[in-house]
Amino acid sequence: MRQHEYPIPDLLLESIPGYLERKDQDALDLESAVQRNDFSTIQTISHKLIGSGASYGFANISELGNLLQKTCASKDIQEASTLVQSLRQELIQIRKSVLSH
Repeated sequence: MRQHEYPIPDLLLESIPGYLERKDQDALDLESAVQRNDFSTIQTISHKLIGSGASYGFANISELGNLLQKTCASKDIQEASTLVQSLRQELIQIRKSVLSH
């Protein structure tokens, strides 16, 4: 994954806290889906991660969404679980990097 650099346009900065809250909820929903082996929900949420990560300039979120979609194709629930934890860590890193300025 890429180094944690987040050049955010000023216009988007105000919306980032709400975005991160929504991604926290996505992470919770993904954890629940992983526990249920619900690849349909994982697919839906990962698709949203790809688009929203790109919209906000968070390439790593998009990349994690892409990798999660691949776990749906391979039905690899263990890898999906690992990627959800990576998503949680990425959200923490974004908060530290972006919201502390």
